[in-house]
Amino acid sequence: RKKGEPESTYRDALRNDVRKLNAALWEHCGIKPFVFAFPYGEMSPDAKEVLYEEGFRVLLTCEEKINSIEPDGADLLILGRINRPASLSTEEFMKRAGL
Repeated sequence: RKKGEPESTYRDALRNDVRKLNAALWEHCGIKPFVFAFPYGEMSPDAKEVLYEEGFRVLLTCEEKINSIEPDGADLLILGRINRPASLSTEEFMKRAGL
C-alpha cells in the first residue's frame, strides 16, 4: 500500500491485479493458483483478506520460521519459509536442518 493511499483504493487495485493474473493463468495455462508468495516478503495487512476472498489459501512471506500447521488449516494463510543460500545444495541444506 502506497503512503497516503486509502485502504479502499489499495484493496481495489490489488483485487483487480489478482483477477487479471488469475484470468491470464487460466487462459494460458488452465490453472487457478491457490498459493501466493509476497514479493520480497512485503505484505500489507490489507492483502490477506483480499487474497483470501480471491481464492488464495496459502500465503508465503519471507519471514524465516518453522511453521506449525493446525488441523483446520487456518494458519496456512501466513506461512514463513526458510531460504536456502545459493552456495548450499538442497541436499546439504536438508541434512543440516535434520530432514
